[in-house]
Amino acid sequence: MKIHETLPYVLEQMNKGTSFRTSQIAEMAEVTERTVLYRMNDIIDHVLGKRIYQRTHVWYGKSGFLDLLGLSAKEIVVMSGILSGRDRFGADLSETVKKMMDALKRQGYLLYDEQQVLERTTSTMHVHFNKLRSAIDAGNIVIFEFQNAKRTVHPFRIINREYYWYLIGYEEYKQHLETDQYLPDSNKMKTYTIANIKRLETIDRISDYDFSFVDEILQHACNGFIDWEHPPHTIDVLVNSRLDNHLSRAAFYNNWKKIAAAEGRQGYSLYRVTSVHNQFRDVIPTILKHMPDMIVLYPLELIDAIRQRIEEYNMSMRPYLMSDLPIDPSELLSADRP
Repeated sequence: MKIHETLPYVLEQMNKGTSFRTSQIAEMAEVTERTVLYRMNDIIDHVLGKRIYQRTHVWYGKSGFLDLLGLSAKEIVVMSGILSGRDRFGADLSETVKKMMDALKRQGYLLYDEQQVLERTTSTMHVHFNKLRSAIDAGNIVIFEFQNAKRTVHPFRIINREYYWYLIGYEEYKQHLETDQYLPDSNKMKTYTIANIKRLETIDRISDYDFSFVDEILQHACNGFIDWEHPPHTIDVLVNSRLDNHLSRAAFYNNWKKIAAAEGRQGYSLYRVTSVHNQFRDVIPTILKHMPDMIVLYPLELIDAIRQRIEEYNMSMRPYLMSDLPIDPSELLSADRP
């Protein structure tokens, strides 16, 4: 058995909790132990990070690491081989794999502590990830519980936006959990928070829904606020030029396009932003975060929405601003708290 045939088998078994001595792997692959060390370290350095490790010539893996990543053992071996230069498939393919790896790293899959860059995922979420990926690959329809209703959904894609995981899919119908009565507000594209999905199952039905328009909208989606029933619309924002470098570096701002330096506004640039939510809920948090370095020019509906947010905040703070004394948080806690 050759080394590139042995390593996928080894990773699959390590995923189940089996450990291997370096000498065992070398014997199965009919190579030297040094070759095994090279190839296993390539897998660690370029793909898996600390998900597998060696102690006193014995290799161990964190149980279920393949399930967590959603990658097959063969894919991991091929990726590590290309990126390390030990397998050569041509410059074009190597560059493609590098882009794939960079995308996975940006999502927090590889060589990162995902708890620092992504939401905390539970074992149930990992099971759902795997079921959804399999259903999407096979074109199957899924059924799950979400917000007190049973949903029948044509799944399209799992996305991560602003640290959180979502399922994008077409909801065929939803039913009351207790009575099975059909409920309104279905037959449309929807976005589901995966952490709130329960009892997900795949059914033996093939989806025939046309998702061709979805990718165009997702190109502009920066978080989970996506309105699938209305086309994307643009807004114009003045941005302090000291933020230009910040906006150009992060993929989060891909839908922010610098148009020109703003006439009559020294130190500001005009940006055109694509919003995919009818009430601008996808862009309002970003604008509020950077105020006063971001000034909305158009449309008036967005200006009014931001003004209302600020007025509501001021109203909520008014009882605590009647005094010049600082607020003591302990005074807001119940005296009989546990």
